[in-house]
Amino acid sequence: MDDVLLSPREQRILAEMEEMLRRGETPDRRPRSPRPRPGGVRGLLLPAGVAVAFTASAVLMGLATTTGRPAFVWAFAGAWTTTLAGLTALVVRWCRRWAASRPDA
Repeated sequence: MDDVLLSPREQRILAEMEEMLRRGETPDRRPRSPRPRPGGVRGLLLPAGVAVAFTASAVLMGLATTTGRPAFVWAFAGAWTTTLAGLTALVVRWCRRWAASRPDA
């Protein structure tokens, strides 16, 4: 088997995990995901985008109902679809955060 070189930090973490497993202990927390979680400005882009899409949908719905033009109706349909997709992504994100924050998870 090929040798894999680990950084000193990775070697220390691996040694701590091996020692804990030798003692028969289970880890207090799950290993962290290598994927960064959205935070800061990136974490606010989706809610802000959904808010903008919702506002655009409301305006286009008003224009579509008052004028009856097919262009406004189709624009409303597109904006509403985008809003629903963003809301679905937000609900999935919130559910995952809720599941990760539960102590028995």
